[in-house]
Amino acid sequence: MRKARPYLFAALALALGFGLGMRYMTFFSESMEAELKMRAQEDRIDMAVRALRQLQAGSTNTSQFLETQLDDAVLALGHLLSESPTVYGARNGREMILKAKEYRAKFPHTSTQPWLDESVARTFAPTNELPRN
Repeated sequence: MRKARPYLFAALALALGFGLGMRYMTFFSESMEAELKMRAQEDRIDMAVRALRQLQAGSTNTSQFLETQLDDAVLALGHLLSESPTVYGARNGREMILKAKEYRAKFPHTSTQPWLDESVARTFAPTNELPRN
């Protein structure tokens, strides 16, 4: 029985190490996945706001498409931020939402779907307390 103890402790340590390793791997992979999703939406918002600003100077048929893209990206990023508000990169996401909100204040847009406009307004609401750099 005495010779079995070191093997039992080794097996227990191995199992404990495996369990902790799996827990930390899951924690970090979920955090990185959320950050990547946020960055994708930040990029979409940035592209849409830049293109829309340029299009506002002239008239084109693509502005409605870009306005819809902006709405979609704002909603997707807002959802990701609400699910993972403390993820590294969340501040950048909130700043992108604020950037889109500032654009919409200067160039108001109403979609053909009232629920979409209400959802975007709800997503913009928490940005009232963010300081602008």
